Amino acid sequence: MMRLDKKRVVFYLGLATVLLFIGGYYYSNVKNEGKEMSNSTEVLTPKLVDEQKQYESKLEAIEELKEPRIKNVPSLYPEHMVDEKGYINPDYIQYEKHRLIDSIYNQSLFQSERKIATDTNSSILLRKNNDTMIQNTPSNNNSKDINVAGQELGLEHQLFFSSNPRILVEKGLSNDTEKIIVRVDGNQKIRKNYRLKMRLVKDAIIDGEIVEKNTPIYGFISFKPNRVIVDINKINHRSVELKAYDFQDGSEGIYVENQIKEEVTNEIIGDMVDDFNIAGVPPVNSLKKVFQRNHRAIKVLVLDNYQFLLGPSR
Repeated sequence: MMRLDKKRVVFYLGLATVLLFIGGYYYSNVKNEGKEMSNSTEVLTPKLVDEQKQYESKLEAIEELKEPRIKNVPSLYPEHMVDEKGYINPDYIQYEKHRLIDSIYNQSLFQSERKIATDTNSSILLRKNNDTMIQNTPSNNNSKDINVAGQELGLEHQLFFSSNPRILVEKGLSNDTEKIIVRVDGNQKIRKNYRLKMRLVKDAIIDGEIVEKNTPIYGFISFKPNRVIVDINKINHRSVELKAYDFQDGSEGIYVENQIKEEVTNEIIGDMVDDFNIAGVPPVNSLKKVFQRNHRAIKVLVLDNYQFLLGPSR
């Protein structure tokens, strides 16, 4: 059996170890270089970091969007005792009042001074104009003209301050913009010399005095063809002279249809016959009685709330 030399064994083992080390080192270097070459072709991007806060509900997200409220610490002193700079001044309100009053007073003084300046300028101009006019006029008549002008001015001032204008109200009428409107108070059957009850529709000025709405007014009846004449002599126990005028056509009296035209004609004739009183003449007396019966039977129905105007006799 062949014996192995120890030196050779040690040599071969050392050689194998060196070769294995070189091979392992080469393999590791080649692999790392390949990885670096492959990584160099890729674009480097930063890593994403998830910093967004996750909310469990929409309400939490909305509340997070709201700006935090500025909480002002309440002042220890009332607002009227603190000035604009925040300093405490118990008399701050009085100080502001005095400041406003002083500013108004200064402004009024400035306006008055300005007005005085304008007045002085205008007076200077007037004096210059008067001087030029006086120079153009003869010297003998200067004093007379000045005296006459002064007397005229004095008279005008006296007339102005002594005048006492009065509001002229035409008797029986109100202002031009207002009219005396009345209405019939209830359905009424009227005859000659009967009383018709009325009421004012609105306030009116009659003979310079205010008469309130719904004031009762009474008028007395007479007839004309197609017209019922209403005369008013007193309102609230005051004497007046008013007549009724139709609301539509403005003529005197209340318009009535032709149903009483003939009867009214007979009434007028009856009034004419009343003037004849011849004793011992039977035909005239009998004719008079016939006409009296006819005109006493005339009746007119005036409906409730019928409106017309009142005014003086024209």
